[in-house]
Amino acid sequence: MTGFPAFLDQAADEFWIISTGHSTTGLDAIVEVIDSKVRMTHPPEDLVFAEN
Repeated sequence: MTGFPAFLDQAADEFWIISTGHSTTGLDAIVEVIDSKVRMTHPPEDLVFAEN
């Protein structure tokens, strides 16, 4: 599981984090792995994905 954030970084998904007002790419920006648990750091309703 330690390589999972790096795997997510490979995708170029652009999205906004509503609560912070920041745009970013790569889901690794909102996912953390602790031991063997994967957790999103922001709830899905806090994200808006850009259409490509």
